[in-house]
Amino acid sequence: AATEPERIDHAPARLAWHIAKKSLQMGAVLAVFSTPIRARVRGGLASKKAALVYIGRASIACSTALLAAGSARFFSLDAVGIEDRAYRLEHNQGQNRTDMFAGAASTAAGLAAVLAGVAPLAAVGVAAIGSSAGVLAHVGTARLARPAASSG
Repeated sequence: AATEPERIDHAPARLAWHIAKKSLQMGAVLAVFSTPIRARVRGGLASKKAALVYIGRASIACSTALLAAGSARFFSLDAVGIEDRAYRLEHNQGQNRTDMFAGAASTAAGLAAVLAGVAPLAAVGVAAIGSSAGVLAHVGTARLARPAASSG
């Protein structure tokens, strides 16, 4: 008899949380990397604070759009599809590692900005830079974190 796959507790909530995290991460990355393009096209940004505020606003806008797209995809899945996706996410070490790096870097950067008295939208920009740095740190070190394949 075939064994039944492992059940994931609260699969819809886990998948929704994943969609929210990925929306925030990708929104941050898009905002950070669009800033030099925006500055080039529009003739620069007036100050570092203006750049951080732009990153904060762009991060919120991009994350919101990505969350809407992800939510539409979520609502198109049936219960089996949600359970399957949640199961695969639960056991995806790369996704979990990305979330850990991005979450830690974003939290540390955002908290530091708030404690330094940075304006709210600029603090969101700093947190977005932290999230982007976390994603890049994961990507840059992922090969180092993988166990070596046995040759035999």
